[in-house]
Amino acid sequence: MGTKACLLNRWSRAAAVPFVDRADLDCGRFNCAGLLWLLAATAGSKRWSINFCEAGLLRKPGFVLGMLAAMLHTLVTAGVQFNLFQFVPLALALDPYQTALTIMPYNIMKILVVVGSLKWLRLGSDRHGDTILNRLPSKFIVFGGLLLLAIGIFLLHQSLTLPVTPLDLLPGLVVMGIGSGLFTPHISRLTYTAAENNRVEGTGIYNPVQNLGSSLGRAILGTALIFYASRDIVDGVLQQMGQTIDPSSRVRLIATLQEMIQTLSRQEVTAAVVNQVPSSVVPFLRQISQEATISGMQTSLLLALLFTGVCFVLSASLPRYPSHDAEENA
Repeated sequence: MGTKACLLNRWSRAAAVPFVDRADLDCGRFNCAGLLWLLAATAGSKRWSINFCEAGLLRKPGFVLGMLAAMLHTLVTAGVQFNLFQFVPLALALDPYQTALTIMPYNIMKILVVVGSLKWLRLGSDRHGDTILNRLPSKFIVFGGLLLLAIGIFLLHQSLTLPVTPLDLLPGLVVMGIGSGLFTPHISRLTYTAAENNRVEGTGIYNPVQNLGSSLGRAILGTALIFYASRDIVDGVLQQMGQTIDPSSRVRLIATLQEMIQTLSRQEVTAAVVNQVPSSVVPFLRQISQEATISGMQTSLLLALLFTGVCFVLSASLPRYPSHDAEENA
């Protein structure tokens, strides 16, 4: 029991570095509450507010569901990319420049598909068009994009086995890029169909919600990666030591390691853990951390697949084709 208490105490002291404490978090919550109150008060002003009730956009299910579907897509793609920037340097031992090159195929494929599908192939451009590609319903293109996005995430999930190379990640990133390239322009067209002539009000709501999705993706999927990786590292170290601890102490260790990962550099975390575990465990730390990071990344990708499924359900209520006005404004 003394060894367990000593291990917990050492890891806790290792994390005793400056980071945002609870008082700062409470202050942040207070400031956020004040900001929300100010926005609510401003929204009531006839001079400064956009009267969404008169615009009717938030009363139109088509606009709201399309906007939420686009937000979930942004959540998934931003979260997965954020986690890859955390995962690739550790699992592949790459520097920041090489990491960016490894993840870049997603964005390159997305740009190529958006330009190619709209300008060259003119997918879904005219329901009365001369070719099948022109007449293809935008709703079907949205579904196809989401399906390819899900397949790409699944391929990424399957490729995460030791040892991992940049080429192993390439197929999943390429398929994800194709899916996002098909989804993004057509979901906006269908969403603005519900907005009708309220283009300015629609843009004022649509764009900030997409920014919210990007922030939520980093928060939700990033937190999932760090939590599950921390949990598996703690369990792996304890298993290597042949120790078992009570659940409350295990939770404290996981929380302590999470704080270390979020507030220290990778080198500082490694040094802190190496200095606090028995020397017999040190040779296994790299393997334990790699396996734990892969497990955390796989769990976050499964969560991304879940959000993609919800996005698919929300998109089912959209019209098959955009209206003429929405096509001109998209």
